[in-house]
Amino acid sequence: MSNVETQQLAPLTTANELVADDAVPLEVLRADRSPGIWTRAKEDVQAVFGRDPAARSVWEVVLLYPGLHALWIHRVAHWLWKRRPVFLARLLSEVKRFLTGIEIHPGATIGRRFFIDHGMLWSSARRPRSATTC
Repeated sequence: MSNVETQQLAPLTTANELVADDAVPLEVLRADRSPGIWTRAKEDVQAVFGRDPAARSVWEVVLLYPGLHALWIHRVAHWLWKRRPVFLARLLSEVKRFLTGIEIHPGATIGRRFFIDHGMLWSSARRPRSATTC
């Protein structure tokens, strides 16, 4: 490349320079993301304690509640479903059903702090936050 071509290509030193002046800074976008996986898992365990009087310890809930396991696996399957490896999402959903006995279609949208004691949810289901199903 000649010096003229090099001068025409202004180097970008940071990703923030790619953002227009009136756009939202990248730091703000990162701060607005949904809660992390561990925050969600903690909320799920707290939801079980809030809705099931038979829950006695965190270890019991984490290791022995199939509704919680189904919900956690569903979140992964739903993530896949939205990104279009539909076969993998359905396969994971079938493995989840085999392991837990609880069927949730990978296309079902489920809010936070949701507790499944017993039951099935289908792809047309839209469950609000803080809901319980039996």
